[in-house]
Amino acid sequence: MSKARRLSQFADDAWQRMLCIETANVMEDLRPEKPTLGEAIVVQSALAVSILLAAPVRAKNLASIDVTKHIHRVSEANCYLIFPDHEVKNKVDLEYPLPLATIDLLDLYMKVYRPLLLAEETNALFISRSGRQKTAAELGAQIPRFIKDYLGIDLNLHLFRHLAAFLFLKKHPGEFETVSKLLNHKSSRTTMKFYVELNNVEAFKRF
Repeated sequence: MSKARRLSQFADDAWQRMLCIETANVMEDLRPEKPTLGEAIVVQSALAVSILLAAPVRAKNLASIDVTKHIHRVSEANCYLIFPDHEVKNKVDLEYPLPLATIDLLDLYMKVYRPLLLAEETNALFISRSGRQKTAAELGAQIPRFIKDYLGIDLNLHLFRHLAAFLFLKKHPGEFETVSKLLNHKSSRTTMKFYVELNNVEAFKRF
């Protein structure tokens, strides 16, 4: 199935809002005063989704997030996810400002739920029930399962990058240069090659 077909489920603004809002609403059913290991995994998944919506990084970078190395807290309301060029596929520094909702979820996870998973000292953000750092493959299985269970949407880990391009080009047709920078492509030509189909779909709709 083409990217355009797979992403068409998000063409309706209601689906876009649900993906963003319902992820946060998952927290309403939890009881932070009595946290459990199962809830820790749920919050971890919700945090990963929230991060990917703001910073559509590759699975390898997502899994590698170190709370002291990659998360830079400037103030209570300002936080950045940063990857140095030697950790990025195309050897370019990445810096994503995180929205306040993601920061709040990060704080909740770090304060209440992540400690439940800690078996030994580690700076890894995403850890397993045994306390070790999760792999990209493990998150690649966990996150789509969470999205399907709680939101009823089929969305794999890599599709988040396509989703970011889709949503931006839907609002700003033809602005491939911005998408190229967001997704860390080597050039806007690469971006056009990947996403011209999405742009064409929106062009025909406008016609």
